[in-house]
Amino acid sequence: MSTLKEDEEGLMQAMEEVYFQETEEGKKRYEVWANSLDIFPGKKLLKKVRFKFYRESDILYLKGDEAEIADDGDIDLNGNVSGKSDQGIEFTTDHLFWEDGEEMLSTESPVKLMSESIYVTGVGLETTPKLEEARIKSNVYVTFFQNITDDVPMVITAETLNVRFGDNPKATFEGDVVVKDSQVEIHSKRLIIKFSPDGRRVEESMAQGEVVIVTDELEAECGEATLLNKEKKIILEADPIVWHKKVKCRGERITYLQEEKRVVVEKNIKGIFLPKSIDNISNDSIK
Repeated sequence: MSTLKEDEEGLMQAMEEVYFQETEEGKKRYEVWANSLDIFPGKKLLKKVRFKFYRESDILYLKGDEAEIADDGDIDLNGNVSGKSDQGIEFTTDHLFWEDGEEMLSTESPVKLMSESIYVTGVGLETTPKLEEARIKSNVYVTFFQNITDDVPMVITAETLNVRFGDNPKATFEGDVVVKDSQVEIHSKRLIIKFSPDGRRVEESMAQGEVVIVTDELEAECGEATLLNKEKKIILEADPIVWHKKVKCRGERITYLQEEKRVVVEKNIKGIFLPKSIDNISNDSIK
């Protein structure tokens, strides 16, 4: 149903239960469904709106309470905004802006970002229409399971997060990063996590900058630490120091074997202070 109106607000046309699509060179860019549409000079206002974006072989579904579509193609979505890719990545927020020229989605509002294995909350979001890469701008809080058999999730807080889904999934946390799970606590300035190809398991983590690691058996400080999840191994480099069973170790490279609860010190040993009885560090462990 359509009615023509002319009033002080400049309303040109009002419609209910609308559908239309945006195309470019004969290709469908997006489809729109809405309960109502008001057309003003330079913009369209929609309520209870749903979008279906097409990008190559991928589809992004968006919806919100209200949307404003400018004549230049930019879109403002407001109220109960949610998005979902056909790969199963989802997000929710109160406001979302689609910059048509750059083909980027962004918000400065609180946001939740979810996949099958990771749950992220934060403030501010920048992402592509495929949702294959995303940036959380501040107040990052993440929970996920390192292995599908884990009962307790890993929790990570940081200032910012850049995450890549799909091929070679990876997450980069920056700014006062804190990691906690059932076995280890890590503090650093930067943390890079590489996931298995299916994105369900952590394969490797690298902490950088003022690294502090605490486990039930060990405390360590270093400039860089690599945690190999499958091998149950922590490799400490860049002037590492380890306190283990009342023993202080320094060297060029120190490896902690988690299952054996054993420390291996390699190269340029700067100083080791040994108590009279040593349980878990032996001469064989010092290389």
